[in-house]
Amino acid sequence: MAVEPGPPINPSVASVQGAGASSTSVNSSYGLAPAPAPLDATGGDNPMGVLISGILLLGAIALFIGWGLTHAYSTS
Repeated sequence: MAVEPGPPINPSVASVQGAGASSTSVNSSYGLAPAPAPLDATGGDNPMGVLISGILLLGAIALFIGWGLTHAYSTS
């Protein structure tokens, strides 16, 4: 018994039907990539911001270690 292929389905007009639900059309923008961020974006996309925040983080860690070493042993 051979199965004959039907006409191709156009996803922009396809509908989904569930138990007791009305038919709704499929969103045609599904699967599209978002627009790229602008070049002057702040945050993780800005190399100077990443550099400055890394220096501040390492400085804070160094200060914490220095504070811990100076207060590790009591002098009395």
